[in-house]
Amino acid sequence: MQLEAELHLKQGAPVMLLHNLSATLVNGCQGVLDRAEGEQLYITVDSGQRVPVSRVTRTRYCPNTLQPLASRTQFPVKAAFGMTIHKAQGTGFKVLLLWAEFHFLCSHSLVTQTISKP
Repeated sequence: MQLEAELHLKQGAPVMLLHNLSATLVNGCQGVLDRAEGEQLYITVDSGQRVPVSRVTRTRYCPNTLQPLASRTQFPVKAAFGMTIHKAQGTGFKVLLLWAEFHFLCSHSLVTQTISKP
């Protein structure tokens, strides 16, 4: 299950949605946590829109019997101080920090091509 067992966030923390909420608010969409009020989180997304986020329930089923094995109810967000290249694909950034210390397996030409794409 992708949802965390515990969620530790504070006001102003960057977050990422882990569940599609609408056609425009989809898995991977980023924003900033404005506040938590009761059973709602209020997040301001990159477009400036302020959206309420409610808890969702995810259930894991046995592949053979389709019986529920476990379920978790949690807000479908995660702290987003960093992200994998898969989540970042297709996203535009004003600033990019690339950590390419010792075990960087990608060629420099690929990095240049990726960064310079419009």
